[in-house]
Amino acid sequence: MVLEDICVDAVGGQVYRVRVRVANRGELPTHVTNRGRTLRRLQPVQVCFHPAKGVELLSAEGHVNIGHLEGITGGKVLEWFVSAPKNETILCEICVQGGTGGNVSEQIKKS
Repeated sequence: MVLEDICVDAVGGQVYRVRVRVANRGELPTHVTNRGRTLRRLQPVQVCFHPAKGVELLSAEGHVNIGHLEGITGGKVLEWFVSAPKNETILCEICVQGGTGGNVSEQIKKS
């Protein structure tokens, strides 16, 4: 599992849009086989958005269940809006877990 195409855009004032693509670059899908979709240990991919201290999440949902991703080309683009003080450089941490793609997390900063 990887986070790619990370983009932070200033929308206006103290509002920023955070956009990221969650992708499975492994050869196998995150559920491995069709039967894997029904196994508890192969949970669907979940993305958790954790705002940094002093940053307010403006979007309706911070945590998103994106289901299983196909191998190599499987991915999903997600975006959130936040309000952040001008002196704050770190906006959030995005954590991805589930499936067989491994867990990943990354801090997102203003560009």
